[in-house]
Amino acid sequence: MRNQIKYSIILIFCLLTGTNYSVANPNSNQDEIPILIISSYNPETGRTASIITDMIDSLSTMIPDVRFTVENMNCKSYSTAHTWKATMKQILEKRHELTHNGIVVTLGVEAWAAYVSQDTQLIENVPVVCAMTSYNFTQLPTDTLQTTQNLKLYGFDKIDHIKYKTGLLYKYDVAKNIDAIMSLFPKTNQIALLTDNSLGGVSLNMGFEKTIRENYPNLKYLSLDGRQSSSNVMMEKIASLPPNTVLVLGAWRVDINDNYFLRNSIHTLIDRKNLKTPIFTLTSIGTDYCCIGGLSPDYSVTSGGLLANKIKDVIAGQRKGKPVVLPTIINNIWTFDYNLLNTFKIDKSSLPEDSTIINEPPSIWSLYHSLIIGAMIVILSLALITLILAVFLFKLRILKNKLQRSEHELILSRDKAEEANKMKSVFLANMSHEIRTPLNAIVGFASLLATTETTDEEKEMFSALINTNSEQLLGIINDVLDVSRLESGRMKFIFSEFDIVALSHELLLSAKTQAKKDVELKFETDKENFIIQSDEKKISRVIVNLLSNACKFTETGQIKLEISTAETMTTISVTDTGRGVSEDMAKRLFQRFEKADEFTQGTGIGLSLCKSILDKLNGEIWLDTYYTTGARFVFNIPNKQPTRIQET
Repeated sequence: MRNQIKYSIILIFCLLTGTNYSVANPNSNQDEIPILIISSYNPETGRTASIITDMIDSLSTMIPDVRFTVENMNCKSYSTAHTWKATMKQILEKRHELTHNGIVVTLGVEAWAAYVSQDTQLIENVPVVCAMTSYNFTQLPTDTLQTTQNLKLYGFDKIDHIKYKTGLLYKYDVAKNIDAIMSLFPKTNQIALLTDNSLGGVSLNMGFEKTIRENYPNLKYLSLDGRQSSSNVMMEKIASLPPNTVLVLGAWRVDINDNYFLRNSIHTLIDRKNLKTPIFTLTSIGTDYCCIGGLSPDYSVTSGGLLANKIKDVIAGQRKGKPVVLPTIINNIWTFDYNLLNTFKIDKSSLPEDSTIINEPPSIWSLYHSLIIGAMIVILSLALITLILAVFLFKLRILKNKLQRSEHELILSRDKAEEANKMKSVFLANMSHEIRTPLNAIVGFASLLATTETTDEEKEMFSALINTNSEQLLGIINDVLDVSRLESGRMKFIFSEFDIVALSHELLLSAKTQAKKDVELKFETDKENFIIQSDEKKISRVIVNLLSNACKFTETGQIKLEISTAETMTTISVTDTGRGVSEDMAKRLFQRFEKADEFTQGTGIGLSLCKSILDKLNGEIWLDTYYTTGARFVFNIPNKQPTRIQET
C-alpha cells in the first residue's frame, strides 16, 4: 500500500510536468523485460496514474522480471494534433532499445493514434498494448489547416502495418443508440452531437456522422463541435435547439479556447431545471444529471489489473513464439435515469433489455416492511422513554435554560465553521485552476526551449511567453500573500507624500500594454498636480487592479481614469465600456473569490484585496450601479495620513 501511494504521487507529478519515470522490480533479474508506457496528456491525470500504478503492482506480482519506463506526450487539444506524430517518433527513437526488446503500452487515444501513424519499420515488429482508447479513431492531421474531411477513420482491425497489437478498447455503438432514440421519440427529425476540441471528440464526430449518413438518410445531423465554439457559445446553441431534436452527449473536456473542464463539465452547458430537449449520452457523461440514458462503455472495468493481465498474455505469447493476443472490447451497458424517464413520460417497458435504471425509488413492499418494523420499535421505545422522562423531567427543566443560552453560541460557531469550509473549498478550486494555467505554459515552453529544432526567433518568443506567465503566476502568489498578511495583521503600511495625479497618469500609460487594440485610454483630472499623504505602493496596487480588470473585460470603446480632489478627500474612478456587471453580481463583487465571469482567468481576490487595503487606509470603494454602459469603479482616500511607518 505504501509503494502504491508513492508510485501514484510520482506518476501524477510526471504526467503534470512531462517528466519521464522509470522503475525496476526489485525482484527482477538481468533478463528483465522492458515495458515502455507512453501516456497521452489529459486533465484526468489522477485516473491515469491510478491505472499505471495498479498495472505495475499487479504485473510485478505476476512476472518478477519486468522493468517499467513511463513517457508522457503532454498532448493538449486537437489544435496541436499535427505535432503528436513527431513527439511519438522522438520517444520511440530515444527508447529504441526498450521497444526493440520489450513491449509498448499506450494510454489514451492521442498516444495510440500517434503510434499508429509511425512508419512501419519503426513499429512493425514491436508488440503494443493500447488502453483508454476507442476502437475507431481518426488519423492525425499533418498541419493545422487539415480538416476531418481529408482524414481517414481508422478501425482497430484495419491497422495492418502493426503485427502484434492488442489492448482494452471502447467501441461506441452509435446505431443502437439512434435506434433507441427513434423508438422512444419517433417524431425526431434531427440529432445533435456534442463533441469537444480533442482527438476523441473529433473521432466521435466523424463516426457518428458516418453512421447517420449511411444508415439514417431521413435524419438531419447537427454537429456541436468544440473546435468551433467556446463554452458560452455552445451553451447558447444547446439552449436554442429546435423542436423534434435530440441531443447526444459525446465529449466535453476542452473548447475552442483550450479551456479545460475537469469535472461536471456538462453542468456548465445545460440548465437541468429548464430542460426541454431530450438528451442521451454516448460516453456516460451527463449521467445522473441531464441524460435520459444511453448505451455507453462500462468504464469502471478499465483497471490497471485488467491491463496487467493483457500484458502478461503478450509476454507469455512471446516466450512461446506466439505474441498475437486478441483485444478486449469493453462491454457497453444501457443506463437510464428514473426521474428523467418520468419527465418525458417514457414507460420502462419500452426500454432495451438488460437496462439499468438509476435513481429509482424503492418498492412499496420495501417501504412498508421497514415502516412496520420501525413502528413496533418506536412504540416500545416510547413506552420506555415515557417512564424515564417522568424520572428526569425535573432535571431537564433545569438544563433547559442552560441549553437555550448555549444554543445561540452553537449556531454562530456552526455558521462560522460552514463559511470557513466554503471559503477553503472555493480557494482551493480557484487557486488549483489559476496556478496551473501559467505553470503549464512555463513548463511547456521551457521544454520547447530545450529542443534542438527550435530557432533563435522561436526561443526568443518562448522566453517572452515564459516571462509573461511567470509574472502572471507571481501576481497570483502576491495576491494570496497579501490577503494572508492582511488577515494576520502583518502587512506594513508606509506613508509618504507623493503626487497622486502624476502616479495615476504613469499607471494608465503602463496599462496600455494590456488594453485591446480597439480600446482608447483616457485620463481626466481637475488639477495638474496634487500632493497627498498616504501609502503610494498600496494606492498603486488598487489602481493597477482596477485598470487590469477594465482592460480584461473591454473589447472596444474606451477606458477612462478620472481624479477629483476635495479639501480632505481625493476620489479616483476607472470607467470602461466593457460587458458591465450584473445586478446580482454587484452585491457580491467585493467578496473574496467572487468573479464576474467564471470562464475568465482570475482568482477572484483582486477586488476584495482592494477593499481590504482601502479599509486600512480609511478609504472606501464601490461600484457605480447607475452607470450602465459598462462598469465604473470608484474609491476615495483621505488626503492626509500619519507621516510614519504603521504596522497594522
